[in-house]
Amino acid sequence: IDDDEKAVKIFEQIFSGQTITTIPCKEISKQGGVLHCISWNIQK
Repeated sequence: IDDDEKAVKIFEQIFSGQTITTIPCKEISKQGGVLHCISWNIQK
């Protein structure tokens, strides 16, 4: 997605010298959530 590529370029400028790694989340988002949602701790 063009917007994703633009965002990565901005992060690369802000965090120069650091490695920016993207995470493909298309399949996760089809299930109704992305990284924030799947990283929640659910207390029993």
